[in-house]
Amino acid sequence: MMLYKNFATSVLKDLKAAIDDQMADFVELVEFPKNSLLLSPGQRNLYYYVVESGILVNYYIRDGEEVVTSFTFPGDIVADFRTAVFKVASTDYIKALGPVKVYRISVSDFDKLKKENNLLLELERQLIIAYALLLDERLRFIQHTTALERYQFLMDHYPQLIATVSTRYIASYIGVKVETLSRIRSKI
Repeated sequence: MMLYKNFATSVLKDLKAAIDDQMADFVELVEFPKNSLLLSPGQRNLYYYVVESGILVNYYIRDGEEVVTSFTFPGDIVADFRTAVFKVASTDYIKALGPVKVYRISVSDFDKLKKENNLLLELERQLIIAYALLLDERLRFIQHTTALERYQFLMDHYPQLIATVSTRYIASYIGVKVETLSRIRSKI
């Protein structure tokens, strides 16, 4: 997940420059209190968000349990890209784990702007590559490491996640039950 982080950071720097020059009139800073839902199942994703502060969690419900697919930190982009691109209803939640501030631009405004600006088209292409890289790294993370290794990785690279996010979200993210995470923590 570090390849994605490095690539995404580079892309976001270019996006910030584009926002400053081309999109400032279309971007707004919005604050959400803890537990706010930026997206719920049945809704269409209407915005692309860049997190200024706070942490968001993406999850879906399976058999009555929340299954965490990702966390979003300051500097990251979050959206349900499938719903934004294909204009279908979401099956996922995007939830604020605490108070968050995000910059947002509507999907429709961004679509209009990128028709007028090749830089935005290139940035979108790079964001798609970054997202594909994230998904590839997430798949490898789950398939090629043990639960202990996954938890250790989070401790080493995302200590703020371990310190601030509930154990049930962390357990779900690394693909184990809360009880298993408890046993893992006792070994460390």
